[in-house]
Amino acid sequence: NTLVVIEGADSRTLDPLYAADESSFLYFGVVLESLVTIGKKFTPTPWLATSWQSTPDHLHWTVELRRGVRWSDGAPFTSADVVWTWHAMLDPKTGFPYAGQFSYIKDVVPLGDYAVRFDLKTTNALFVSAALNSPIMPEHIRAKTPDAQLSTSSFAQHPIGTGPYELQHWDHDSDATFVRNPHWWHGEAKIPRITFEIVLYSDARDEAMENRSADL
Repeated sequence: NTLVVIEGADSRTLDPLYAADESSFLYFGVVLESLVTIGKKFTPTPWLATSWQSTPDHLHWTVELRRGVRWSDGAPFTSADVVWTWHAMLDPKTGFPYAGQFSYIKDVVPLGDYAVRFDLKTTNALFVSAALNSPIMPEHIRAKTPDAQLSTSSFAQHPIGTGPYELQHWDHDSDATFVRNPHWWHGEAKIPRITFEIVLYSDARDEAMENRSADL
């Protein structure tokens, strides 16, 4: 009932505002979700968003949000989460390392509980596939911390997400285990548990695959 994944290095943080290594993206990728995902043939596919529509000049985008989604602590997902996430990402006080990639985004405003509008400074061909593919974070948890102090937030070690899994155990530089999120809107994840094991040496990683103590 457990998928065992071998990694050569541990994640530094599960906070997408400060993640810059492969393992961190892999870890929070099973916990947090984005408005769109990338489907077959690299096509943006609705996920936490159900649809998006732009004005003729492509400077204003209305994004409709999925209803009935809950965070892993049971709180409802709303437009407040999307607005907070983007305001934090674009606030220089946060220190988000990839903020420059989204400097063309002027503002994100709520349109009720289940829609938001993105206002752009200039058009950008990667808006849907890159910007809307950014992980969304829980406003009811993260807004308690000022943007300038987010880098020291406990969220980095104890994330709350809308994704298929939630963090159960993390022994740094050894292993991290994720179990099914009972509130996942998409249904029950097919694999009950995922464990990432940190194996520093390539020979040991090969041996684990050969003796079937690891799966991936």
